[in-house]
Amino acid sequence: MISNMKKPGQSGMVSIMVSLIMMIVITLIVVGFAEVARRNAVEALDRQLSAQAFYAAETGINDAKSAIDNGLIDPSTPSYKTQCGAAITDLKIKESNPTIDVLNPSNRVSYTCLLVDNTPPTYQVQLGLGEVKVAQLKMTPPPDGVSFSWPNSGSGNLGQCPNDAKTFKVPSQWVARCEYGVLRADIYADQGTTDPINAANHTVTVFMVPQNGGSVSQTLDFTPPTSGSPQRTYAVPANCDNSNCKAILKGFTGPSYYVRFTAIYEPISTITIQGDTTPTKFTGGVTVIDVTGKAQDVIRRIQVRYTPPKPTLYPMNAIQSSGDICKHFSIAPGTSATPDFSDDPPLCG
Repeated sequence: MISNMKKPGQSGMVSIMVSLIMMIVITLIVVGFAEVARRNAVEALDRQLSAQAFYAAETGINDAKSAIDNGLIDPSTPSYKTQCGAAITDLKIKESNPTIDVLNPSNRVSYTCLLVDNTPPTYQVQLGLGEVKVAQLKMTPPPDGVSFSWPNSGSGNLGQCPNDAKTFKVPSQWVARCEYGVLRADIYADQGTTDPINAANHTVTVFMVPQNGGSVSQTLDFTPPTSGSPQRTYAVPANCDNSNCKAILKGFTGPSYYVRFTAIYEPISTITIQGDTTPTKFTGGVTVIDVTGKAQDVIRRIQVRYTPPKPTLYPMNAIQSSGDICKHFSIAPGTSATPDFSDDPPLCG
């Protein structure tokens, strides 16, 4: 006869095993929630410290800009930097604020490294449609060629861009087919004088026209016009792909040039200028400021390009009016003229 009776204490052992399993499961759940909470707290703290480090770096950017504007950092010097990795003791703007690098001593928030590069290898200009921007290019050493590149304003459609650099279309046809703008550059070889005739004699105009294909470098002639007058206006093909356009200009042999940029057909977000084949440093223009901010053990680094404000404003047009303008005289390079205010013929019909 088979007996189904349990051995003494067997039911108690099952209860203990079930209790142990439940305790393990509950412990794992509690540990899991605790780990999630700890991770969320760490992430929140990291975000807070990251924001503090970012604001500390922004403070360093603003301090450097203020120092440049007030002449405490000489823009003619190639570069300037603090003692990175240590307390800032040599920053010239500390003359007016000895504790400027420490923003919050109790929380160890500061900017620890500040670099000012007055001779960056590239020069950048932001240009919207219809805007005019003037850049002063001082290049050391004078490059064999200067590269001008800019991104497209759409998806990179090149199929309907002109095959001839001298072919221009009405704006509606151009914008609908070619998503790259034409970059116009009026380039003046600085002669150290404000004489308008001299400026006109040493200025050339370049239209950099997007094309789907290879471009050729163009050598510019800045010599004054003579009987065999040099070319004053150039239409240069720019080599474009699905991301950007690039044109190469040569003939920059002088110490300083002023370039007046205008975007045609499409806005040009950023023009990047650099030496084409040889490393070139740009002086007297954009300053690159690089700052590292620190909050406890979290660091953030910011790099900006800063153009010191200039007292001279460059107008978009020589004359601007909401109505018709009747021009009764013209002035060509090398000549002078006096307006004729007589009524024969009438100034305006």
